[in-house]
Amino acid sequence: MDKRDIVLQKHSGKLMRISEIHAAYLALQYPLIFIYGEDGYRLGINKGVTEATKKQKRQTISMRQFFAFRLHERKNESHTLLLSRRLFQQFLVDAYTTIESNRLRYLKFNQASLRSDSFDSLKESASAGATDMHEQGREYVIPATFTGGPRYMKNNYLDAMAICKHFGFPDLFITFTCNPKWPEITRYLN
Repeated sequence: MDKRDIVLQKHSGKLMRISEIHAAYLALQYPLIFIYGEDGYRLGINKGVTEATKKQKRQTISMRQFFAFRLHERKNESHTLLLSRRLFQQFLVDAYTTIESNRLRYLKFNQASLRSDSFDSLKESASAGATDMHEQGREYVIPATFTGGPRYMKNNYLDAMAICKHFGFPDLFITFTCNPKWPEITRYLN
């Protein structure tokens, strides 16, 4: 996917590109929501200093954390974003795709540290007498933690088959997401 950007024309007549991680990107993309030209996400926004953040390696916020912060209602703040109806929905989609494209871009440019292959093919290569394992793997590896990727789907399939092996095939297959610290769940587990 190509990078998304906004092209501006300066007073001199020259064109200038504003990338999606430029501070003015959101204000230029959504002028009805950010009417005062508020800054959007940019690299290097520092976290607030607390006891919890002092222990963390990363001292700046991620793009996901920035958008999560913007999507909550707060006292003494305007709710223009949350009351924007369809424009808010478009903003959500744009925020999600921006986060995912940046995650994919990170995976693409950091393949040297992420290069891996499934354990089965490594085992097959070793048993076939291959001694140089540097040639194993694919050009771009998407880890199993990336939602919707092939490894993610394979892990979910294998989990479902393990459940079926242990409990038998289901009549209904219902999944839901919950917080394991909910009082109902902790009470049931105790």
